[in-house]
Amino acid sequence: MVTALFDRAPAWTRFHVYGRWRLFPFPALLPYAPTTGVAVDLGCGHGLLPFLLATERPALRVFGSDPDEKKIALAQDIARQSHIHNVAFSCRSAQDTEIPECDWLSLVDMLYLVPYDDQRRLLERAVSRLRRGGRLLIKEVSERPAWKAAWTRAQELIAVRVLHLSQGHSFYFRREAEWLSLLSSLGLRPHAVPLDAGYLHPHVLFIGEKTS
Repeated sequence: MVTALFDRAPAWTRFHVYGRWRLFPFPALLPYAPTTGVAVDLGCGHGLLPFLLATERPALRVFGSDPDEKKIALAQDIARQSHIHNVAFSCRSAQDTEIPECDWLSLVDMLYLVPYDDQRRLLERAVSRLRRGGRLLIKEVSERPAWKAAWTRAQELIAVRVLHLSQGHSFYFRREAEWLSLLSSLGLRPHAVPLDAGYLHPHVLFIGEKTS
């Protein structure tokens, strides 16, 4: 299991990473990942998704970026100590990351911290770096069911503004229809995959396929 890579990390980091792993079904993203090529994860945090992709898809080259220096330093140490050679990390915000030409680009639970106009500009740049047949994956939360959405927003207020687990101050959520419309306007073929069954949060995955 990917979380075992963090067994030597500080106690608070282990608690955060293990909690994150249990609260979201990261393995559910694997069926949409290519077996070869290049994958990029923007806003990767401690690197859970990049490590999952790198270990489950050994022929795939994986890049992760995040603006948190401590998280990236730890991810780089783990990759080196665990001899995971097909993953690399950089300390950059999503907007400042130099995105390589890629076959997969993911943004997991981070766009809600990015102002709407900046969201579009970032996604336009991301799409321009996707190869034909590549996939853009956006994991956010749905507005349905309402009780899960309310619980998630309350939790985010505590995580971001009190515990400072993520960088940001305001929230920029979109409804499912808005995400699908945005991806379509960027020239992608979009669809949504609900991932909330058995979870307290209304997880939903938006996938945009670049067909031309």
